[in-house]
Amino acid sequence: MTVNELIFNFRINVENGGVFVIDKDGDFIDINKNILDEIGNEEIKEQNMFDGKLFVHIDINL
Repeated sequence: MTVNELIFNFRINVENGGVFVIDKDGDFIDINKNILDEIGNEEIKEQNMFDGKLFVHIDINL
């Protein structure tokens, strides 16, 4: 599943910080629309819910 597919399937509001990404170095990146344009087609390796937020793991360099 790609980031775009995940957001579409779960109707996540990216403008309100509803999605956070863990990059391959373990840093947390708050997704906004600009970042989403860059990573939307990246494949998700895994996803987890924590404290009402969705964390996804993809390999990116931002």
